[in-house]
Amino acid sequence: MPAAPPPAPPVVCEVTAPGGVGRAILVTLRGAPCALIPFHVVGDLERLDDEVIVVAPNAAVATLRPDAFLAHSPPPEDGRPPDPNRMDYVLVACGVPEGVDRAHLRPLEDSLSRFDARGDARRVLDAERVPGDDDAHVVAAGDEVFVSTLTREDWSSAARAKRKERRVLVEWRRGFVTSPPGDREGVSLRYDARTVAGESGCAVVAHSKRRACDDPDGAVTVASARGCGRLVAMHRAGAPGRDAEAVALADVMRDVLETTAARGVRRAAERGNFGPAVAELARDASNVAARGRRCRAAAAGALAVASDPRSAAAAMAALLASGGFAPAGAERSAVAAAAIEREIARWVEAYPRSARMADAACRALGAMARKGVRPRDGGAGGDACLTATLERHYAVEAVRTRGEWALRARRSAFAPGGGGEKTQKLRFVRDDAVF
Repeated sequence: MPAAPPPAPPVVCEVTAPGGVGRAILVTLRGAPCALIPFHVVGDLERLDDEVIVVAPNAAVATLRPDAFLAHSPPPEDGRPPDPNRMDYVLVACGVPEGVDRAHLRPLEDSLSRFDARGDARRVLDAERVPGDDDAHVVAAGDEVFVSTLTREDWSSAARAKRKERRVLVEWRRGFVTSPPGDREGVSLRYDARTVAGESGCAVVAHSKRRACDDPDGAVTVASARGCGRLVAMHRAGAPGRDAEAVALADVMRDVLETTAARGVRRAAERGNFGPAVAELARDASNVAARGRRCRAAAAGALAVASDPRSAAAAMAALLASGGFAPAGAERSAVAAAAIEREIARWVEAYPRSARMADAACRALGAMARKGVRPRDGGAGGDACLTATLERHYAVEAVRTRGEWALRARRSAFAPGGGGEKTQKLRFVRDDAVF
């Protein structure tokens, strides 16, 4: 059987932006074309649609459309090199440049999971754990990679071809992985390929080995093509005498999944639908396969609970009923409230260093007390969660103030006999945890 032709290399473009010059990789997300650019190259998101110019190798311009879709990591600190433990990307919807074959745009979902023969990538954004998701897409130390580079041909070659402008040539530099991401939480990939300034955003692909049977006896031949392997990372930093560094695209995809989930929770809550919020809180916090160790969507779920605790309790009761547990009457609300507090406490325990999650938990637990949504256990679990949160984040004034307010509200609403002067003067004391 003749060997199938290798896949086309990723489409890499030149970028001119307020943050400097760099590169962009044209990919697809759910089939829609997007540009993947390092955040430190973009610089200012407010000027993304009019001052960031993305030009394909054929000189065609890719029009950016942040109003259609935009996901990004936190902005890097000014004047400091990229942090190897932090994300550095902007993923924005764009048009396909004229003359560029849309089929050559690599699906970003391929960095995270395998797909069936139909290539149905949409299920990645809808499933918690994707079937077949394993370590097959993790590069190891010593693996061969190729890094894209864009160069312009010399004038003599252009003159011989009777071209008025020099073409942009895409070349691939060879290197070897020196430090892969240690586990599914890692975002940094290091390799020894030579890079120069202005190449942040270049594509990093794995070595491609394609096998095909050439004769009935089953003889196997191996062929490789530079740039035609699996797209694994986006180059973001390099210096003379040091290994280059890239952001693993699997982690970019996980971050995009978390971003879209958090947006979905907020938008649904604004429309009065609290099902996504409680479903997010009920998600397994220890499952890092699909989204890595991230809790932004769970924090959004807790904030949705804070905005309307009664509606959230009703949504949690419906979720419990769908699982076969359906209490009735007043017990229904109490059981649902206890489930919400239990899930919030579980997320706070799973992400003890997250001030975002801590603040959202304090808001939700305090709001439940203010609205009279009493859990079946009387609020003991929520009180314990707040106490632990205050102990961990005592130095964060916003969390400390919110947590003390939540405890006062809960003691006033849930304590036997109501509040009183002692409850109004409640204050958390870190040294001996006495109230």
